[in-house]
Amino acid sequence: MDKILEIKGNILRLFETNEKVMKPLIKFVLCFVGVLIMGISMGNNHILANPIVMVVIGAVCAFLPKNIDVLVLIVVLLGHLYSFSAEVALVALALLLVMYFIYFRFAPKYAFVVILLPILFFIKIPFVVPLVLGVVATPITILPTIFGVAIYYIIHLTAAASGGGSDSASLAVKSVFANKESLLVMVVFAAVIIIEYYIRRSTSKNAPSKAVLVGAAINVVALLVGFIAIGNANLISIVFMIAGSIISLLLAYIIQMAVLPLDYSKTINTQFEDDDYYYYVKAVPKHSIAKEKVSVKKINRKSSK
Repeated sequence: MDKILEIKGNILRLFETNEKVMKPLIKFVLCFVGVLIMGISMGNNHILANPIVMVVIGAVCAFLPKNIDVLVLIVVLLGHLYSFSAEVALVALALLLVMYFIYFRFAPKYAFVVILLPILFFIKIPFVVPLVLGVVATPITILPTIFGVAIYYIIHLTAAASGGGSDSASLAVKSVFANKESLLVMVVFAAVIIIEYYIRRSTSKNAPSKAVLVGAAINVVALLVGFIAIGNANLISIVFMIAGSIISLLLAYIIQMAVLPLDYSKTINTQFEDDDYYYYVKAVPKHSIAKEKVSVKKINRKSSK
């Protein structure tokens, strides 16, 4: 725990002292990787798939508000889809606009989730997002999570159907919310966030850690059973899912320990009352690193006569 908090403190100090550089740099990396993944998966649009154009888009996004970054990535996605046909782009535009305005209305500060989820899907560890959000945020994050999942499946299904022409691509975009796999992932991720949230808010000892473990177990079991039920399971996909879930669990556990460093060994239970109520309070202090005691020895220099 001390090591995690020490690393957290060093990262925060680095970010605070170099905020003007670090913040745009992080946004550039996220947006550039997002554009790169779209270019690799659906590279029919040679302009948007150009590495120089990708770098320029990432650089522009680095200095824009987070919600505008999401809008820029949507425009890039639509540009790639337009390369298949105008119909594909129009169908996707209708879906994405509805999702964007719902997300923007209720959860605008979680724009990074929308950008990060498709990236994590491609490196096989998307499960870390619901595991972390369940213990550090509220169920409202289900909206950007579903939005991020939908964007990934629009990219994934369109790329898979690209060999069948514009009609197949259009059908793929239309079926994002009818595709059994995408719906399964949305439902499981939403359930994990809700269940973790209520476990974390409980008064049980080590509630955040328990929430992450329970969420990881539900995620693996529900997705495994679901994939088998819809006939999308094979040995390779199961291995990747289990491996990704284990890595996601470890990452989520470390993030949870850093964000909620609670020391349950020093829990205090107390109660008090006023004219109307009795209050039962459970106070759990945050874990802190003991500061080193530095002794300063003062040396008085005698003046010679």
